[in-house]
Amino acid sequence: MTHSNLILESIKLQNFATFKSHSVSFSSGLNAIIGETGSGKSLLLDALQLVFGGRADKKSVRHGCDSAIVEAVMKFNDAGIRKSLEEMGFPSEDDEIIIKRMIKRDGTSKCWLNQMVCSLGQLVTFSRRYIDLVGQFENQKLLNENYQLKLLDQYGETTQHVDQFRSSFSDYKKLIEDKENLEKSHFDREQRLDYLKYQIDEIESLNPSQDDEEKLNQIKSDFLNFEKKKVVSEQLLNLFEGHESHSGMADLLSIGRSLISKNLNILPAVFVDNFSNFESSFEELRSSFKFFNSSENDPEQLQMAIDKLDQYQKIKRKFGGSIDSVIETLTQFKSEEKKLSSLGLNLEDIILQINKLSSLLQKSAIEIHSKRMTNSIKFSKELTQTIRDLKMDGAEIKLQVEKSSELTENGITKLSFMAQTNPGEGFYKVKEIASGGELSRILLALRQVLATHDSISIFLFDEIDTGMGGETALHIGKSLKKVSLNSQVIAITHLPQIASFADKLIVVSKETNTHEGEDRTESKVREVSEIKHLKREVEAMVPLQ
Repeated sequence: MTHSNLILESIKLQNFATFKSHSVSFSSGLNAIIGETGSGKSLLLDALQLVFGGRADKKSVRHGCDSAIVEAVMKFNDAGIRKSLEEMGFPSEDDEIIIKRMIKRDGTSKCWLNQMVCSLGQLVTFSRRYIDLVGQFENQKLLNENYQLKLLDQYGETTQHVDQFRSSFSDYKKLIEDKENLEKSHFDREQRLDYLKYQIDEIESLNPSQDDEEKLNQIKSDFLNFEKKKVVSEQLLNLFEGHESHSGMADLLSIGRSLISKNLNILPAVFVDNFSNFESSFEELRSSFKFFNSSENDPEQLQMAIDKLDQYQKIKRKFGGSIDSVIETLTQFKSEEKKLSSLGLNLEDIILQINKLSSLLQKSAIEIHSKRMTNSIKFSKELTQTIRDLKMDGAEIKLQVEKSSELTENGITKLSFMAQTNPGEGFYKVKEIASGGELSRILLALRQVLATHDSISIFLFDEIDTGMGGETALHIGKSLKKVSLNSQVIAITHLPQIASFADKLIVVSKETNTHEGEDRTESKVREVSEIKHLKREVEAMVPLQ
């Protein structure tokens, strides 16, 4: 039984091509989809490809229907998968994953992940991490050179060393970025500092405050009202001191004082005291008016106030329209100036750090590259033996490891999976091999050797047995069985030699029904898992060769 971290439990199809409404459950081991040509067995993988992020084709919508729906239910027992779903924003309940994809008749589609709408990109990101459809997805993980390098590291148990290298390389790239930014921004920084210094000096020279501006406005207001005040004060003095045409209050008080002096013996004391107090207050008031009337405004003080008020208006227009905004801007400018001044543009120090780290990285990259060279030879031999066991006689796999002049996050190693399917015909990159059958067997060999080394949990093999038969098919079946010990395998086959290794058979057939006078084709599925029934179904297929 498989030990996969992720298992596809079932898939439900509604109005998908020739499937009207049907559910299919899967075993955790090797599932073989069998059926006559044209029965619809490939449609099951098409449906799985769709629900796992493949291209939507409006031709998949059953004739006469508005939409087609494919829903997959999966179970997992891995904390990494749970964390991945949570980080994506699609948490799982009860360690279950539900993916649904709907295609409308106009070709548009919609995706759901754990009952929530998701983008196609999010669905593809999740699916590519754990699911591989061999023979269909153009960007299969096993055909990606970076992923191949990762597998070589896992095979050779150098992953931890590589992870440490990548961490240091990330620091190295950050230093390079800092150096480039400092060099690029040096001139801009100096210009900015000059600008900040000028603006700070301008604001500080004014030393703005609400109280200062109010005082200046008061000086200006006092000067502008000085003449009016002077006229009023002269009129008041005329009332107090008299004029050519009339006597003033001072003369009247003098007459009153004379009368009181002459009649002190008959006037009450309180009256005399009150008159004396009134006279004293009158003298104080008259003196203040005389002082104001004799004072002069200072034109220089006025001009200084006007000039400074002009500076206030100018600086407020520049920095927000109020004294508070000017003061806030000054604080920000000072903070930025301090930050720029304290950057410490010590390029020499950064360059020394870069050179030191570069030397360490080069040394580590050489060590990793050397291990990869050794491991690639072993890996190549094991893969070669495995594909030959799959009856690719004379075929050979070579992991071509080259030393790159450029230091990358992968070190200095450049890796290509090369294959020679016929002796003397030359080696080519695996992804460039034309024969689908050969490519499928090579990928199957990779899966068999690396079954316990990567995160892929579900493998979908489409027509893995194309152009095969007899003994070759038996070897393919054995290999699929080995892969299914660590990962769930779902494969289409028309050969009993392969089907005989299945833990579950999914038998697809089609029938024609007449509805309202119209003949309609509908695909049906039977699931067979009991050993005695499995044997009977296999024997009913084309006789073993």
